[in-house]
Amino acid sequence: MVKRNKTRRSRSREQKEPIAPQGKWKSLLRKLWSPTGILLTSVSFFIAIVCAYFQFQAKLSLEPESPLKSDSAFNIPFRVTNESLLPVYNVEQFWAIEAYRGWSPSGDVFSDFERIDRGRDWDQPSPRIAILHSSQSTTLYPFDYVRTPEVKASRIELLVVITYQTAIFHWKRRQKFFFKGDVGADGGFHWYHHTPDEP
Repeated sequence: MVKRNKTRRSRSREQKEPIAPQGKWKSLLRKLWSPTGILLTSVSFFIAIVCAYFQFQAKLSLEPESPLKSDSAFNIPFRVTNESLLPVYNVEQFWAIEAYRGWSPSGDVFSDFERIDRGRDWDQPSPRIAILHSSQSTTLYPFDYVRTPEVKASRIELLVVITYQTAIFHWKRRQKFFFKGDVGADGGFHWYHHTPDEP
């Protein structure tokens, strides 16, 4: 009687132990290597790459600040901010203001821009920011070499080009910003964002 009970207990234990599924991974690999599996994997990988690109895409913003107390009407600093999740490196600036504007007989407007951020020394390198971390901002003073006590012309245009290197791959990117300046209701000169196609 004792021997039979022992054999029954051993059999019941064997029945309770889970049996590992056979061929589970082989079946999964077969599905992945099928034409449908390859297509779904490729589409998922492409979507992940696109999402990562827009998630970590480098982007800077540039906004004018309050005018400084000065005898120059153009003495207005700007603030550049890194809006992306990763830092950017070697941030360089190019500032050019509208020097003159004319109209052709057909009514087309033409103008020329003059660089203002280097002064008279054209061999001087443009100011460079070594690194700008995520959400970090810094103030720029592009009109240090410009002294204009009064602005008589209206709707003066300003072109700003900021070049920088992205993180990880250190790709070189360039962003352009366009501003239009005019005298406000308070009698002070102000810069406003605009696109070149605006009148």
